[in-house]
Amino acid sequence: MPPPSSFPFSMRVTSETMGSNGSSSMAAVCSGSLALMDAGVPLLSHVAGISVGVIMDEDAAGGVTAHTLFTDIQGLEDHHGDMDFKVAGTADGITGVQLDIKPAGVPLPILLEALSHAGKARRHVLATLGATLEAPREYGERESAPRFGTVVVEKELLGRVIGPQGSNVRSIERDTGARITVEDSGEVSMFAPSKASFEAAMARVMDAGVPDVKVGSRYLGKVVSIKDFGAIVELADTATLGLLHISEIAHSRTANVTDELAMGQELEVACIGRDPRGNVKFSRKALLPLPPPRTAMSHRGGGVG
Repeated sequence: MPPPSSFPFSMRVTSETMGSNGSSSMAAVCSGSLALMDAGVPLLSHVAGISVGVIMDEDAAGGVTAHTLFTDIQGLEDHHGDMDFKVAGTADGITGVQLDIKPAGVPLPILLEALSHAGKARRHVLATLGATLEAPREYGERESAPRFGTVVVEKELLGRVIGPQGSNVRSIERDTGARITVEDSGEVSMFAPSKASFEAAMARVMDAGVPDVKVGSRYLGKVVSIKDFGAIVELADTATLGLLHISEIAHSRTANVTDELAMGQELEVACIGRDPRGNVKFSRKALLPLPPPRTAMSHRGGGVG
């Protein structure tokens, strides 16, 4: 199997045997290898399995006087035989074994002989698998293949990606079917069941995590919501939302937001930064001319006669 660093998926192979007169488990190994490669899982090589059986004659003391090995045993041979030795592996070696026996034991030389038979048969089956599908298909060739990817977001924008109490991440997961993990380092990982799901999730994350406004730049916006503490302004070009705090509306003190602004009003604002959650902060007063300095008033008092 490929390492998790290059293929971070959990896999389940389901083999449905419609009819059998042999080892269905070894058939599942062979068909499973083909299925994984066909799905684009980057297996290092094919894996094949074969089952070897034996019938032994024993003397009165329990010693084996004669034996016959059967490669790729059938149901009748499994029923009447003394051993079902399943051996799976690649062209380079064995990856798994399972031994079922009826007598008290099988002599080691017979097991070694069975391994030799299994190796010869396995190489024959591997050649057949390779002729059918020589290497894994390109992952992503199938539209329905699961997708995984990461994108690095600036730390000050992570709050926008996550949303208040994780609301934005939950919304993306609900709408796209993808699973999203956000690290403190800024790395956002996405697991999606299909290409369409992955692309939709990636687009939503990028929309939230890409700095679409720059600090110090001037923008045309519209008031879309009025609160006691300020107004929510939507930029005309990017549809980015930001807070125009009541203290940033005018140079003079603003008692009520509605004294200066109205719903739907268009105005120019400047981006002055982002809050800890990544939300954009706007200022209107930064673009307004400074009020003239207040003139000091002098008072001349008279004497008391």
